[in-house]
Amino acid sequence: FPVPASALAHNPAKPNAPVEEAPLLASLDRLSAASLLTRVEGGGVFVHRWTAESLRDRIPPDEYRRCCIRAAEYLRNRPVTERRQWVMDLTESTRLFLAGKDFESATAAAWHLLSFLRPYAQTTIWTELASEVGSALPADHPDKFRFMGTEADGLLTLGFTAQALDRYREVTAMAERLAQQEPGRADY
Repeated sequence: FPVPASALAHNPAKPNAPVEEAPLLASLDRLSAASLLTRVEGGGVFVHRWTAESLRDRIPPDEYRRCCIRAAEYLRNRPVTERRQWVMDLTESTRLFLAGKDFESATAAAWHLLSFLRPYAQTTIWTELASEVGSALPADHPDKFRFMGTEADGLLTLGFTAQALDRYREVTAMAERLAQQEPGRADY
């Protein structure tokens, strides 16, 4: 989805620093000419997902993670103009935090989004989000089984009883393993 052109020059260390328009516009013109982004009405830009995915292989892994986290922070902190934009921003921010392996920020954003979506009966959306986050988290992350359990709740609500039961069994096995590893943790 499109973001303001200034988002490409966003510096989290100096979020209120003015953006120099001339170099930014020159860069946007070159990137547009190379079909790496599209300028849209209202001054926004759209970077194609295929472009971002193909650039991943050309960027050192640590730099790619930093880019993902920088974009995620921009989207997470972008001023909200409407509820739909906020949901899209936070969803993409969650995905970018996961890609950047900032799992704490990803889970915080995802829980915030899930708590918003559940009361609005957006079951398919929150179930998919819980599945995506649960699958992306490392096996030893303390929230992995919680996201998998949330996914199971959604699958059950949607009528996918067999899949929900399979997921609940996985969650139970994880929780039992965690409880045995750390018997003093009440949350396990």
